[in-house]
Amino acid sequence: MVSFISISQGISFCLLASSMMVGSSAFPVAGQPGTPTISLPPGFPTELPGFGSGNLPSFSLPPGIPTGAFPTTFPTNFPSFDDRQSASDSSKSDSKKPSSPNSSFKETSPDAPSNVSATSNNTSHHGVKNETSIERRSGSNSVVMASSSQISDLKKHAGIASIAYCPTVIAMKQWNCIPCKKYISDGKLITTFKSVVSDTNGFVVSSASQKTIFLVFRGTTSYQQSVVDMTANFVPFSKVSGAMVHAGFYNSVKEVINNYYPKIQSAIKANPDYKVVVTGHSLGGAQALIAGVDLYDRDPSLFNSKNVEIYTIGQPRVGNTKFAKWVDSTGISIHRSVHTRDIVPHVPPRTIGYLHVGVESWIKADPSTVQICTSNLESNSCSDTVEAFTNIMDHLTYFGIGMGTCF
Repeated sequence: MVSFISISQGISFCLLASSMMVGSSAFPVAGQPGTPTISLPPGFPTELPGFGSGNLPSFSLPPGIPTGAFPTTFPTNFPSFDDRQSASDSSKSDSKKPSSPNSSFKETSPDAPSNVSATSNNTSHHGVKNETSIERRSGSNSVVMASSSQISDLKKHAGIASIAYCPTVIAMKQWNCIPCKKYISDGKLITTFKSVVSDTNGFVVSSASQKTIFLVFRGTTSYQQSVVDMTANFVPFSKVSGAMVHAGFYNSVKEVINNYYPKIQSAIKANPDYKVVVTGHSLGGAQALIAGVDLYDRDPSLFNSKNVEIYTIGQPRVGNTKFAKWVDSTGISIHRSVHTRDIVPHVPPRTIGYLHVGVESWIKADPSTVQICTSNLESNSCSDTVEAFTNIMDHLTYFGIGMGTCF
């Protein structure tokens, strides 16, 4: 049964995705004369906490977004995924690839950057054999099928991300939900957080058995978070020259940094053999990416590629090419799961400068068939092959786990 939270996610991202395909001439400006408004379904309240009384703010869209719409019907002769992949590899032009990176970054491109390789038998940063991770190394981009142990690892972290939707965790500060005990049975809540303006929600939990501190962000469930999703103009990322990120995602993380960072800092200092895993679904995945690399940006002597990992599930694009290449240069392992034709990982569009970072694990037949594009920057060989035929329903389930539910 689909929960109310899942339904609200679907409505929110349908609004986001459809607006991204319409086109406009300005960034979101509430109340601007002539700015098209977003109509809410019947029965939705017209007042938004934190935004005063009256109608919800109206939005216009960033420049450069192509006009168009998704096909009203799915073509009967739509080729198989493998056929689409082969055709894509042979027909994609160089003009779709980002321009050459700044000299301060590695010489990589979306189709040929790769410092990672799928493996089922490598060594973790603690010197322990790990049969589930994807090893980072130099080499050409390739496409491989995930092993059962790798799928199990990805599913586990999708399950951990789903915990953020459990009302007893963040609101009641309890660690007794079904997925809590399933994925982190010995979890000890360190802190939870919930902001006022952006409604950013999450928690920090530790596991002695896994020697891990988890920082988890919740996806979109409220109107405030829908505003965050749609604030897609670029803002500078920290002190990294030329690196730009989605303003809504970045500012929403900044709003809660002081709630979680001191706790994680203290926990790692007290347990230097622990690692930090940052994860989230949907909007939470975008926030997880920013928060994870922000740890490194704040204190690379304490947080680095040896003890920080990021797992995102159904994450929208976060930043521009220079941001993606800077993130790649940190060496932090980023695992980016995409379910079949999920629309959310395809917004905001590449045509206005956005680019994914992280090794993509594309679920082709949930949950048993997963294709890994080993490039650490966005590849044209995985979910981008079906970008024109996406849907919102695939966003609500990952590895058989209902995202937005709590069981």
